[in-house]
Amino acid sequence: MEGDKVEIATLDVKNYRPEEISLKVEHGRIKIDGKHKSEGEHGYETSEFHRSYNLPDGVDVSTVSSRITGDGLLHIEALKAEPQ
Repeated sequence: MEGDKVEIATLDVKNYRPEEISLKVEHGRIKIDGKHKSEGEHGYETSEFHRSYNLPDGVDVSTVSSRITGDGLLHIEALKAEPQ
């Protein structure tokens, strides 16, 4: 259900292709890395970023998902964990 989703982070990645971005979940954190390399008139240009976020309490780590919108925003979200 849409109401059971938790937004973890939103990043502007419009200068990166999806294959240039990696996400890894470990030890209660999500790590996002991006690296873009392009060839220009005067040689190569490289840009990269590294972000790390604590996962909110009460999320199901196995449901972390991401999507990139048409305007270049990376949305990372997860479902709330089922109460035990």
